[in-house]
Amino acid sequence: IPFALISGLVFVVISFFISPRYASTARFTVNTTQESPAGGLAALARQSGISLSQGGAEGSLDYWQQVVAGRAVRERVLARGLDVRRSNGTQHIDLVKWYGLEGSRADAAREGALSALARNLSAGVDSRANILSLVATDRDPAVAASLAATTLEELNAFNTDNRQSTARQNRVFVEQRLKESNADAIQAQERLTDFYTANRNY
Repeated sequence: IPFALISGLVFVVISFFISPRYASTARFTVNTTQESPAGGLAALARQSGISLSQGGAEGSLDYWQQVVAGRAVRERVLARGLDVRRSNGTQHIDLVKWYGLEGSRADAAREGALSALARNLSAGVDSRANILSLVATDRDPAVAASLAATTLEELNAFNTDNRQSTARQNRVFVEQRLKESNADAIQAQERLTDFYTANRNY
């Protein structure tokens, strides 16, 4: 009986001091057949500061698992904030204030909020099905759901922006190489003409 009583008291104390946590999970498939880490996906990874493993599909899943809760996406979520659905309408949440950091210096508050997001966001992967799970947690179930949805939207926007950036960089590179090739061809033609001119009397 004394043991049961002590256990019960410990449980009550822990429950009193630890607020419940809620999790919201979003699952999506990853297409790993169109690109390999040596292609466009690797370029995105380098821009994001992410190290990919080599080996095709595994590299793609490795990339997505790291980038889901990576700093680049968390920065986008932090800048955007959350629009949380309530029974009486939509509440916009500034994450710096939500995490109780509004009294800190701006840079410290920002880093603190990014760290809080890192603790509240995680990703799991099912390599056989090419399914990645994004899990967002919070003390408020509506905030957890909004955090998962917002992170997924910003992940998609991040991917689109970086692919467009990579495409522009590739186009500029190809155009520059084309100009250089044309210039080389013109110079070669001029050298050939000069050679014929200098040796036409022989």
